Amino acid sequence: CSVTLNKTNTASIGIYLGNHIATVTTSLTITATTDAHNNNKFYGNTISNVYGAFSIAGFAALSPYTLYDQNNEIGVTSANTISNLGGSTVSVRAIYGIYQNGLKVANNTINSSVNGATTTVYGIFLSTGTSSNVSIYGNTITLTFTSGAYTSTIYGINNAMGSTASSNTVNIYNNIITGCNLSTVTTGGFQGIVNSATAATVNINGNTISSNTLAGTGAFYGIYNSASNGTNALNIYSNTINGNSKSGTSGNLLGCQASTSTISFYSNNIYNNSIAGGTGTLYGYYNVGSPVTESYYNNNIYSLTHNGTGAVYGISIVTASGTKNAYGNIINSLSSAGGAVYGYSSGYGAPHNFYKNRIYNLTSTTASGLVYGVSFSPTTLNMYNNYISDLKAPAATGLLAVTGINISGGTTANVFYNTVYLNSTSSSVTTFGTSGIYKSSTTTGDFRNNIIVNNSTPGPTGGFTVAHRWSGAYNATYYSANSNNNLFYAGTPGTNNLIFYDGINSDQTIA
Repeated sequence: CSVTLNKTNTASIGIYLGNHIATVTTSLTITATTDAHNNNKFYGNTISNVYGAFSIAGFAALSPYTLYDQNNEIGVTSANTISNLGGSTVSVRAIYGIYQNGLKVANNTINSSVNGATTTVYGIFLSTGTSSNVSIYGNTITLTFTSGAYTSTIYGINNAMGSTASSNTVNIYNNIITGCNLSTVTTGGFQGIVNSATAATVNINGNTISSNTLAGTGAFYGIYNSASNGTNALNIYSNTINGNSKSGTSGNLLGCQASTSTISFYSNNIYNNSIAGGTGTLYGYYNVGSPVTESYYNNNIYSLTHNGTGAVYGISIVTASGTKNAYGNIINSLSSAGGAVYGYSSGYGAPHNFYKNRIYNLTSTTASGLVYGVSFSPTTLNMYNNYISDLKAPAATGLLAVTGINISGGTTANVFYNTVYLNSTSSSVTTFGTSGIYKSSTTTGDFRNNIIVNNSTPGPTGGFTVAHRWSGAYNATYYSANSNNNLFYAGTPGTNNLIFYDGINSDQTIA
């Protein structure tokens, strides 16, 4: 079918399915599964000049949820094509579904400007659906806003269907969100794919979020799982988030963010994302909440560039409970013109296993710049077989401007078989200082078989090139007697080239 209406009418829908009689919008009460709108298939339609293309709404069942609509399909075997959507004071929803189970929204193309909209815009919006299974896949979405100020949020895909269940599954995969030009947005935000459904299992995989631009002070999220899934599984894998950019005086850009769940985040590629200026923070991946366990492995995160004063993080974990496992990740080529740069950061106390990661080529170009290969404050850290190198702060004046391994707090750090190589210089060399390892003086450290080489140039006035540095006076209680077989090197021994330094002891040799 080809459907063309008049998008200035905010009630105009291309294809509509509602649970009410024609003249009354009050929902009908149904009592049998055969009364619902089941097994409808909407294939191969072309819909344009409408305020919304699809709206399908089932019965708002409290229980049993089997009275929801069952197994409807939008797209799937033949794509629907949607264009020229409306924009006014009513939310724009290209595809909208509510009170569904087994819904599939797949292989559709949505390409439209939404100029004139003053409230939320959705490419695909699936709302309430307790215990629902849902699949969203193979869709290509481009939404643009290039005239008039815009202050709300634009969503490529927003799924809230599937909430609060013990056995249901949400699948969001192989979608492409690309070319969204939001150049006249003022305070509004952009979220490529967001899931707020607390399903038993959430799989977000194989999606591409690329070449989208957001102006203004709102936040940019490539993929965002905002649901607190408790112990339920959240699997985010094999996604590509690249070529996205943000401008404005503030507002963060996050390649991916997740919340409380049993998280598996792996084989994702996040690269070539940038912030043009301002104070916002740039993240490859960011997590918040209190997961049971978190696993991050085999991800490639690189070429994240901030031209303002905000910080840059390859991976940032801000969770205070649950064991974290991070391995096989490659994080490189992160830079900030005016803020700190972290390859991998976990700032809260929790057990952490960190191994076989490569982190290199991190740069902060400001005088106050700080660069950390990794930074931890765990209850117990097991860190081994990692490679950290090429950390740079070419204009920094700080005494602790560059640090390979930063252990800022926590209880115990077991650091074995890691390699750190630093060779940093600064044009403001007076107080410039670097450390291969920096450890809190009250965290027990067990350091074995590490190769820590710091060839950086120290500032002559209070600046030190140090292999192993503590935050305060040495205390044998906090340095395991098992520590041994490390290679500590800080250049030719001298007043400013030290194997160990704690603010009191300045040791030029390993003895």
